[in-house]
This record gives sequence, structure tokens and C-alpha cells, in this order.
Amino acid sequence: MTPEELEEIVGSLRARRSDVTNVEAKRAEGGLGRSILATLSAFGNLPGGGLILLGLDEKNGFAPVKLADPALLSSALASQARTAIEPPLLVDIELLDFESHAIVVAQVHEVPSSHKPCVLVGSRKAYIRSFDGDYQLSELETQGLISNRAHPVFDLEVVEGAARSDLDESIIADFLRTARSTNSALARLGSDEEVLYRGGATTANGEWTLAGCLTFGRFPQQWFPNLTIQAAVLPHGGADGGQRARDSARFDGPIPMMLADASEWLARQMRHEIAQDRRTGIVSDVLEYPALAIREILANALVHRDLSPWSLSRAIEVRLSPGELTVTNPGGLFGISTEQLGQQALTSARNAALVRLNQYTHSRNRRVIEALATGIPTVLAELHSAGQPAPHFFDQGIAFTVKLRSNDRLPAAERFEADTGPNEAIELTPAQRRIFQLLDSPKSVNELSENLGLAGQTIRKQLAKLVRFGFVESSGGRGDKTTKYARVDRSDKTI
Repeated sequence: MTPEELEEIVGSLRARRSDVTNVEAKRAEGGLGRSILATLSAFGNLPGGGLILLGLDEKNGFAPVKLADPALLSSALASQARTAIEPPLLVDIELLDFESHAIVVAQVHEVPSSHKPCVLVGSRKAYIRSFDGDYQLSELETQGLISNRAHPVFDLEVVEGAARSDLDESIIADFLRTARSTNSALARLGSDEEVLYRGGATTANGEWTLAGCLTFGRFPQQWFPNLTIQAAVLPHGGADGGQRARDSARFDGPIPMMLADASEWLARQMRHEIAQDRRTGIVSDVLEYPALAIREILANALVHRDLSPWSLSRAIEVRLSPGELTVTNPGGLFGISTEQLGQQALTSARNAALVRLNQYTHSRNRRVIEALATGIPTVLAELHSAGQPAPHFFDQGIAFTVKLRSNDRLPAAERFEADTGPNEAIELTPAQRRIFQLLDSPKSVNELSENLGLAGQTIRKQLAKLVRFGFVESSGGRGDKTTKYARVDRSDKTI
């Protein structure tokens, strides 16, 4: 890590006024402290691992403190990672100068899924990272990590007592028709029973699987009461503010029904805006979040959620609050990282049979899943077209959360004419629009970082482009922390 990268990371922590999921700062003035073991375990279990910064005081705005012996502290941290944690952790440790103080920077690498959970040697306790804290895993959550040591096949488990009379014949007929018309291999199979078996809905003996019941069942919750979607509309400040939800709903039934009902409910609950296209003059009703993006996020949660025994007591959670929507499903990503999400043709299905069945099943005249590896790219494209920022993805290993924010959106139709010529229009990216919107008054990089939750390095790159386009100007020296940025007066330009 370079000193410049460390400065960017600390700047981000200062802007947020707290640690983040994958970065933990500790004073360590008097040594490592007992909490270091929980942090090491949590980062070992966290997808992508995490970064520990020793020598920063969170309670004092992440100001650096004087470490008695940084080299000895580094050695002690390396020893704890190797001897007090099982399996032993791989940690890259270096000393960097930050604001005239020595800071111990330790990159903790994630433990392979085949060896999780990462536990404390003495107590055998395991920890997981939740935003800015370390929390002990429950026995059920521990089982969740153990179940991911090999490729899950829980969607192929037999549902005892399930019979054809428990299933919706219209959904089965839709699956059979679509599968045969779009998949030549399935079309060549002789009977309906064989198509259902090869698709993963039944076993060779004709018993119905969990995947089959979740996709085709009239009421799968008769066997699995919590394989549902629990949704709530929260007041400002959310549930942590001590205020009760102003509206809530539970969505049961097969996956196609849950997807349709939850999508329609959210559309009713979301804020609606009246928008006018500046070029055509056409006025339209615009949802707070693009309907197709919401549908894809819910569909992904339904087919990729964990179905191992530990997670069967947990529902998919949807929370809508002013300016924010979160969707959380049990189980983290499988075989893919958050950085890889959205890359075309890159996918990894936790529940292969469930995904396959829902590729050929419709929900309100649209397939539950259109095709593999297209869900997240669709979400990104829809949000971009709506002028909204990209979603935030949080993978804790035992849960996966998608968070959308709408309160910093600019009109989707807004385009800007660059100074390079009257016929050259530049459509700003969502990040550039967010920055431009906040620059109604001069702001520094740190102020923008605090408002947007973006790293200073990212903001500087976007500011450089906005300056080059002629939309933003700076005051102050280059690289000076007091430099301010503001919009250029473009009253003489077509916007």
C-alpha cells in the first residue's frame, strides 16, 4: 500500500465518522488489546478479507497516536494471526508514515471457504463482520459457513409428503412449454415426467424436490414457513430510531407469485415523481427506483438465497425508507465476489436446479430469470438510465445485501453541452451527476466524500473530468486539502 492510498482510506473513514465493513482502525497505544482476535476472525471469515490500521483513534476523528514500538506491535499481530486463530491467517503487514506518525497496516486475507469458519483457538468462537463491528456467529450461522465448504445441493433435497396435488398445474405447464420451446435438449426428451426430472423438479423416483416445490408449489410455506419475503416501509431513520414500520407485508406462495406480488407492492409504496423530458416536453410518472431493477434484485434474492438447514428459519428482508431501499437474503455470494458482479457471462449459481427451473417459468408474462449472468448488468443499466447511483453490495458470507439510494438523483433526461462544441453532448455518469448536484456551493473533496460515501480518490478522478468538460472549476492549489470545487456558471449554455 502506498502512503497516498492510506491517506485516501483514512479520509474515507473520517468522512463516514466510523469504521467500515472491511476496514478496522484501533488505537493500539498500549498494545493490541483483546478485541484484536475477534477482528482477525471476522476478517478471515469475511469475503475479500479486511484491513486493520493500528495507531488511529476513531473517537478522535481517526487522528494518529504515538505507538510505543510499531515494529514490536507488528510482530505481535503476526504471531496472533498465526497461533491464536484457526486456521492460521495470512496477513501482510507493513509500516507507513501518516501525518508524521507510524501506522501499522495489516491486510488480513480471507480464509478459503473449504476451511471456514475461522475461529479463536482457545474459545472456539467464530466472528463475522457486520458493517463496522465484529459479532460472534451463532451456532446456526456457523453451520451456514460449514455448508458452503462444498457446492450446495440443498435445492435437490426431497420434500417429504409433497404430492402433485400440492402443486400449481398452470405453472408446471408454463415450465414444460417454455423449456421445450427454448431448449433443444429438453425438447428431445420423451415425457413430461422426464423433463421435470432432468430439470431438477423431481428425483428419479418421482419425489418432489425443494426446487420443484418452491417453483411450482401452491403454498410451499406449508413445509417451509419462513421461505418468504418480509417487507416493511420504515420512517425516517429506519428501525434503529425506535420507530415502528408504517406498513409491512409478507409474501408467500411459489417464487413466481412472490416475485410479482412483492414487486407490485414496492411499486405502490415507492415515491412517485412527475418528470418532464426537456427536449420532447413529454411528462411521465417516474418511480423512485426503476421497476425492472427492483424486479431483478428480488428475483436474484429468491433463487440465490441459502437453502441449507441453518437458513430455513430466515426470510428474505426488504426495507424501504426515505431515500434508501435494502434487500437482504440469507447466505452470501457463492463462487463469485462483489467486485465481479455485473460482469457479462460471469455467474455462479448456489441453487443450480432452482435457477434452471425459474429460467423457464414466467412471472407476470416475464421469465423469473431471463438468462444467466444478466440480472446484475440489467440492474446497473436501469439505474444508470434513471440517473441513479450504482447499488452498494455487501457480502457477509452468511448474508448478502443490496442497497439502493435515491435521494441524490438528478433527472434521468438531464444532459449537458460540453465546451468543445454545440453539437457534442456529454451524458454524465451517475457518480458525476451526484457530485455535480452537490456542488451548488463550493465543497472540498473531503466534504463530497462525507456526503456521497465515496473514496476521495474516486471523487478526484470524477472532478478532473467535470473540470475538463467545463462544468466545474476549482479554487486553491492542486493537491491542497483546502481546495474547493463549484459549478461553473453555465447560464449561457443549453442544459
